[in-house]
Amino acid sequence: MEIVLLCMIYTFISHPVTLGCDDSVATVKFVEKCPVSSKEWTAKAADKACHVVNQSCTSPDNFQYHCLMNPSRDSYVEVCAPPRNLIGGLCPEFNLFGSRIQNNYNVESDCKQFSSPCPTYYRSTEVYKYQDCFISLSKTQSTESSKYEKTVNKISTTINSTSKESGTLEDK
Repeated sequence: MEIVLLCMIYTFISHPVTLGCDDSVATVKFVEKCPVSSKEWTAKAADKACHVVNQSCTSPDNFQYHCLMNPSRDSYVEVCAPPRNLIGGLCPEFNLFGSRIQNNYNVESDCKQFSSPCPTYYRSTEVYKYQDCFISLSKTQSTESSKYEKTVNKISTTINSTSKESGTLEDK
């Protein structure tokens, strides 16, 4: 218990509470699977090239590749986002409406109960080490998944048009 408390204190001191990053939504891509090794993760990260994405959320080096479940746990999402410290031994998700990576509190996401459990504290960029976080994905795309994809597209379009209307910092 003391270790968890120390990890939480460290997280709040060294990494302020992360708000959503709307620029992440424009990078969302639905994929059939997520990387299962460090080598695959590194290759996918190089392909996605998050560090060159025009965004205003964080430093370019801190805008990093992720492959996560959506909150409904019915599709995989590749996304560029600031990494998160995950506490509590839960699997992460990318929450479209919050534009952020966060713990998934579904019962199936309690990684402490898996055959290869997650640690109580880990970085979101290390989720590939905990493959049980991806097991409950249904083999077929559900109606909810396609609704999620349509919502991503609508939000991404809205963010892009709003950015163009207001201009970027580079334009001003």
